[in-house]
Amino acid sequence: MLVYAPTFHEKRPRFSRRVAIEVVDKHAMRFINDILRQPAMLAVPLAMALHLPAAAQAPGVPSEHGPAEHEPLDVDRGLEWDVLLDRAVLNYPRYVELAARDAEAQAWSRRSASPFAGRPSLVLGYRSDDPLDDYGFAEYESGISMPLWRFGQKRAAGQIGRSASDEAAAAESALRWEVAGALREALWDIEAALNDLELANEALTVAVEIERVVRRRQSVGDLPLEDALLAETTVLDRRTSVVERRAELVDAEFAYETLTGLGLRPAVFDEPLTSRRDFAPSHPLLSLADAELERTRAQLEFAERDAKGSPTLLIGPRRQRDPMATFYTDSVGVEVTVPFGGGSHTATTTAAAVRRVAEAEAERAAVERRLHAQLHEALHTLATAEEALELAEQRADVAAQHRRMGQTAFEQGEITLVDLLRRVDAAQVAERQAAALRVMRGRSIAAVNHAVGELP
Repeated sequence: MLVYAPTFHEKRPRFSRRVAIEVVDKHAMRFINDILRQPAMLAVPLAMALHLPAAAQAPGVPSEHGPAEHEPLDVDRGLEWDVLLDRAVLNYPRYVELAARDAEAQAWSRRSASPFAGRPSLVLGYRSDDPLDDYGFAEYESGISMPLWRFGQKRAAGQIGRSASDEAAAAESALRWEVAGALREALWDIEAALNDLELANEALTVAVEIERVVRRRQSVGDLPLEDALLAETTVLDRRTSVVERRAELVDAEFAYETLTGLGLRPAVFDEPLTSRRDFAPSHPLLSLADAELERTRAQLEFAERDAKGSPTLLIGPRRQRDPMATFYTDSVGVEVTVPFGGGSHTATTTAAAVRRVAEAEAERAAVERRLHAQLHEALHTLATAEEALELAEQRADVAAQHRRMGQTAFEQGEITLVDLLRRVDAAQVAERQAAALRVMRGRSIAAVNHAVGELP
């Protein structure tokens, strides 16, 4: 960035600020255009350069907001769950972690395959007695210092590589399981919003029909103007409710679109209840916790050996001229350095690795507890929803019958408009409760399947 700040005693050059801005804009636009031509993976460094979260630059997140966002999503009846889940996983912000995990595992595997425990070093040396006795002594030496593996250290490094590879595979399964849960919630949010919108439209249809009857009877003097105004107010309230329910549907679809990056959604989403009532040790979260625990144990074994230091092998030639001599003697030297002792120094590194193992064991136990709690809550919610749904449907049937009887009675002049609207409201409330419980049952079935680790 160009910064121009003249002092009070400096004469400001004409048009210099405008030229600087044009130069900056030209280079900035060229940089942005180059970035936009690159693959989507450059969204992460671009986000870092702009000091924005990487998720905000994800290709699946709408970058521009406008009227198009308020349009309903198209329905694709052929959209399969596996395709939808794969797209959602690719669009998930944490998907970039998987490649980093694989790279880390490969790095450890390459390190364990190396013949040296660390980086070799080039050693150069020169000795002379010129500044002191000056008898003509001179010595030149060079060599390569190679750190060697301790006994069992190379095997421990290989175990870290294998554990990291298993952890990367488990992390991919766990991420897929996590995204599946978020996708289930998003689809059931859309289903709930669709049900609410459908019931709001039905309520509007009933209100319009009642207003038509009231207007007809008021025109012939059978009802007062107050009833006509009340019926019209009811219609306006129902129209407002439709607008609000449509907004909720747009919000639910926008959350789904942000999650998947798709402008399409499946027509219906339903899944059968699993017969399992417990989760297996192969559950994605448990598998990831086990892989992380195994890796920390491998790192502990490696740390115990690495903290003691590695033996060093030094091989190189030497050229030496003795004092008072005129010729040089050439030789080859081999040196081995073996560290020993220092338990008080190595204990700190080992203690930190032991602490990480304990943390991994505690996290594994906490994951198992959370899964038990989630499964218990999902099963309890499902049982409650099924029991309540049966009663709610009976109540909705009775309320609907009571409403139909009220409409007939109102048309015949047996009840007032207020009595009819009271019955209509009761019937609509009962139907909304039944619909909400149906969605709750579907959510609970999805939660049970998710808790045991099963995908649709």
